[in-house]
Formats: sequence, structure tokens, C-alpha cells
Amino acid sequence: TICALRESKVELMCSYSHINTTTVFWFSPKQKAKWRNEEHPEDLALDSDYAGRVSYTETTGSSSTLTITDLRERDSGEYHLMLFTNTGEKYHSSTAVNLTVTDLQVRVAPPYGLQKGLTCSTSCTLTSIPERYYWYKNGQYTNKFTEGNRVHYLFSSDEGSYSCSVYGFNDILSPPVCVFSKTCWSVTYTDRRVCSVEGSSVELPCTYSYPSNKKVEHTFWYYVRPNEDPQDLSLEEQFTGRVEYVGDEEKNCTLRIRELRKSDSGEYRFRFSGKTRRAVFSGKPGVIVNVIDLQVRVSLTPVSEGQTVTLSCSSTCTLPYNPTYIWYKNGQPVTNKPTKHNKLYLQCSENSDNYSCAVRGHEEHRSPAETINAKCPEGRTVLKHVTVGVAICLALILLTGALWMWRRNSRSAEDHKRFEKKAEMSLYIIFYENTSDGSMGFKSGILSLSILLLIPGVFSKTCWSVTYTDRRMCAVEGSSVELPCTYSYPSDEKVEHTFWYYVRPNEDPQDLSLEEEFTGRVEYVGDEEKNCTLRIRELRKGDSAEYRFRFSTSTERGKFSGKPGVIVNVTGTCSHQLLQVKVSPTPRSEGQTVTLGCSTICTLPNNPTYIWYKNRQPVTNKPTKHNKLYLELAEGEGGLQYSCALGGPEESTVSKHVTVGLAVCLALILITGALWMWKRNYSSATDLPQVKGSCTVCMSGRVLMF
Repeated sequence: TICALRESKVELMCSYSHINTTTVFWFSPKQKAKWRNEEHPEDLALDSDYAGRVSYTETTGSSSTLTITDLRERDSGEYHLMLFTNTGEKYHSSTAVNLTVTDLQVRVAPPYGLQKGLTCSTSCTLTSIPERYYWYKNGQYTNKFTEGNRVHYLFSSDEGSYSCSVYGFNDILSPPVCVFSKTCWSVTYTDRRVCSVEGSSVELPCTYSYPSNKKVEHTFWYYVRPNEDPQDLSLEEQFTGRVEYVGDEEKNCTLRIRELRKSDSGEYRFRFSGKTRRAVFSGKPGVIVNVIDLQVRVSLTPVSEGQTVTLSCSSTCTLPYNPTYIWYKNGQPVTNKPTKHNKLYLQCSENSDNYSCAVRGHEEHRSPAETINAKCPEGRTVLKHVTVGVAICLALILLTGALWMWRRNSRSAEDHKRFEKKAEMSLYIIFYENTSDGSMGFKSGILSLSILLLIPGVFSKTCWSVTYTDRRMCAVEGSSVELPCTYSYPSDEKVEHTFWYYVRPNEDPQDLSLEEEFTGRVEYVGDEEKNCTLRIRELRKGDSAEYRFRFSTSTERGKFSGKPGVIVNVTGTCSHQLLQVKVSPTPRSEGQTVTLGCSTICTLPNNPTYIWYKNRQPVTNKPTKHNKLYLELAEGEGGLQYSCALGGPEESTVSKHVTVGLAVCLALILITGALWMWKRNYSSATDLPQVKGSCTVCMSGRVLMF
């Protein structure tokens, strides 16, 4: 039995005598509900519960090691090794490797005088790990540790939130426990690791607490970058229009991120602060987000009935909530093949086709199409089919010979092709597990039969497919946009017609270049080979929609549309429709540094250039970076207007203004009264309106007025 820590890594090894194996994999009986047949174990590497977390290391003919990373408590159970030999025999380990996954827990020991004691423990004794525990207060390492079951004692002056880690795993902390207080500084993330599909949305559930005599004034999430100060995520250019803080100023700190990209992968932390400099707390370690693409994995699994191809819809990390998987064959949903969870089962002799998969609810984000190249190994199952079909084969030899003679007796080439196709289909039906239909010709009946018997399987190298570089595009009204695209098709086909179309429900595809509203504005910049890129000029808001590429060949079946297509979002040029200036943190006093962020409602491509203006004059003497402008508040500068624009002069682009008043607002001071202002000097930021769009901020010393 092995005891391992949650979120850590474990290696399980199984040895066996020298055997000539063809297939080796691990399985766990607790996963049998996800197998097609509970009597036939399936490869753990294809199981969606272990996606991206398992790997095998094999020492030829003697042992195999299973490595599981990012352990979860549900991984606890038995693990076996399965072997298949080149003679078709199968073996599995008689003794299982037992795994128990545990978590760290801080327990408060009975008081000792004025002291309280803490112990760090697990539900089982960790395997091969020294029992040395390190202690953290309010998320910070205290430079103290205890051995084994020894107690860590605290005095009342040590009030705070405490957690522990174990030797070798300092980044895995126990849930915090509040000592000498009912409420402490803490941030708790429901999930420490989150996996999601590119293009989808994700929520990072989070709660936080703080001493009852404190008041929170500012909250934000940030993306962890080494050696950089935390920056409000909502002001980050790459997250513009895609992040939403759905928490509150009390306990909930949940974050939502939309339209996920691979570049969003990383660690996210929540941070909140009070009035004083000491009242700042970050929840660390944070939440690790992995944004992934789906992939189709192919596995040949020997079973008693013969060879079966198992297609697995895999990811590099484990998706939450047991998602439902959808399979597609040549772009169309698969409805007549057996499936189980994330797996699709095929006979290995079936035609070579394009297979892809998606998660239900995110069908527009499919995996890349996979063409099955694996050939069925020769084995006793194939020989059985050949033996059973010998008599019928002899009849087919006579039939194909007669057809060959018929051709020699002046039958037209067209008739020959027709009879040829019938003969091939007949052979295909008999040797279903050995051949693919329509992919091989013949010179005579006997020769064609010989070829089909000697070659186990034939799969085409190219199939019908359309690939879009970007699935979503954002552009400004009046600008131009390109939709990069490539396509492929079987080598025996010839493309005759290509076009893009605007998707309208319940309407047939229409060539975009013939649409009246696109006259003179669309240009197909691809070719008749592989490139299918489209350019649209002078974009209008009405152009927002889904676009797909379609091509056809000379054959009746040679029509293919790339779906789902490209979603184009055209934003208006009015200031309130595209740009807005955001301020962080809320301006409070002179000497404070604030960040102005020029944000767009959707993420523009090609890293646009942002220009800042002060009172309609370009800003040249202030530090800027990407879409941000950094200001140090000072008295005596008067009311200043700051605005931003995308490229070009301010007058010719979209912009949004924010007015930041940094002078003494004498008029407002006279109206409201100096005494009232002094009383409000240290009022909470939660009483101040959020700075969005156009607003006026007036300051007098440390007095902030609106």
C-alpha cells in the first residue's frame, strides 16, 4: 500500500517475467463503469478521469511503472498491469498496487496553560516522506517546523490564520485554521487546479475572510508573473472584456473568465486590502488554470472477438464535472457507433475517415480531425475470417474472372468501372476486418484477391477538412479583417468550386461574393490547393456573424463545409461602444500612483497600439505600457482630462474620456463645507462610486470629493 499527498505525484511499479509483449497498459477496477465491457479492462491513459495525469515507463520485458500526477482523493484504489503477447494471450497482475491519497490537516491540540498547540497530520502515513512539517501564518512561512507528532505551540500574541506543509512539498498547504480569533485573514479556493477547453468560460470559486474590526476597501484578482507586482486583471490588455469579478465586498471572491485562450494558462490569485498598508492580503498559492485543446488518441485493444480500435477524446489535464463528449465523423455527429464516456469504439478495418470530438456545450471548439493510420495486426481472428470465407472467395475468383473476360470482350471502360466497384464491395464485406472499400484497384480477379489478402488495411493519407487559424475575431467598424484558413481533401479528388458563406439558420449556403451587402468588400485570397483565407473590407456592424468556407469537387459526394466556422464580432466606433478608461485603485490622495487602463469590450487582434491624451494633447512624459498609463497624483495640476485612442490621431479613432481632478476644488469645498470634508477624510472606498467612463474626481490634500 502506498500513501501519497493530494496534488503530489506517485510512481507505481509492477515486475513480470520476460515476455514478448505487444501491448502493455495499466487499469483500475474502480473505473470499470467507464469500460465498454466490464470483463475487458481498458487503458487508464484513455480514461477522462486521468486525462493528462498518467504516463508509463517500461523496462523491456521485465517491469512497467505507472506515474500519476496531480493526485486527487478519488484516485485512491487498486491498480493492475495488463499484458498482451504476440500470440494473442493476455495476462494481468495477480496482486494489485493499493494507493491511498490523503490531505494535510491542522488540528488544535488541548491548551497548555496560556498556550494553544497545533499539529499537522494525514489520514495515513506518507510513503517515503520524512514527517517534518513547516508552518505558515497568514500565508507566510514562519521559519518554524515540527517533527512527527510534535506540537507547535502558540501564545495569544500569535493570533492569526495557520496552515502547514510537509517536507518536499512546500507548495501544497493544508486548509487554514484560525487561532486565538473567530475570523482571520484568509483566502480559500474551492479548486486549486482548473482545466478547461479553449474558447469556453470558467469560474474560479473563492471565499475570503478578515478580522471583524477591519473593513475591505479594494479587491482584485491578478495573474502571477515572476518578479512583477500584482496588477488588476481587469486592466490587463490580454483580458480586456473577458474577465468579470462576480464576488462581493464581504466573503465571495469568485472570478469568471470568458473565451479562454491557451495564453491564459497560469496561476491566478485574489488580493484584498483595507485602509492601512499592513491590511493587504493575497491568497497564495493561487489557482492553476490550464487551457487545453482536445485531441483524439488511437489505441488498438486486443479483445476476444478480434481487434478493436478505441478512439479517446483526450486532454492534457482532467476536465471537471464529468463532461459529455460528442464524436464527429467527417464533420457529422456519430450516431451508430458504440461510445462510453470519452471513448468511441470502431472495428479496425473500417474505412479511413476523419474523426474529431468535442465537449457538449462547447461543440464549436472541436478537436483537430484525426485520420486513422493504424493497420490491424494479423492474428488468429483475421485467419478465422479468411478460413470461413474460402468457399465464397473461390466463387468471387470465378466472378472477377468472368468480369475480366467481359471487359476483354469490348465492354466499355465505364461498364468495367461499374463492375469493378461491385467486385471490390463484395470482397470488402467478406473481409470486413482486413480491408477498406474502394481504395485499391485490380488487374485481374485472382491478383486483386491476392492483394486484399496480403495487405491488412489501407487508409488514405488525406481527408476532407477545413482548419481556421482563429475561431473568434474582433474588429472595429470600418476596418478590414482577414480570416486565415486552410483545407485538404483526398488526393484522388479535384476541387472545382470554392466559396465562403454567411451562416443563416435554415438557409442554403450562398457565395459571399454574390451577396448584395458584401459587394466589393470581400476578397478570396486563397487558392485551389490549400489556402482558403478570406478578407473583408470596410466592416459594418451588420457583418457580425459566423462565416464558413465550403468547397466541392467533381464527384457527387465531394462537398465539404468547415463547421463550426469563424465568429466575427464588429464593434461600433462610438466611444461608449468600444473603449472605456478604467482607474485602479480608486484615487484617494496626492503621492498615490494610479493606473489608467484603456479597455475594449472585446479583445482586438494583432496587438493594437494605444495612444494616451491629456487635455487632448498626446502624453509624452508619463510611463506607459501596452494599454496602461501610470500617474502619480499631485496637487496643483488643475482638472485634467485623460483619454485614449486606438492608433492614429485621436480625432480619427474611437476614444473614451476620464477626467481626473488633482487640484483643490474650491467651489465644491465652499458648497459642502470644510468641516464636513474633514470628517469624511478617511471614509471607506466602498462609499465612493466606481470610476467608469466619464467622471470627475476632486481632491484637497487627503480629502476626496465627487
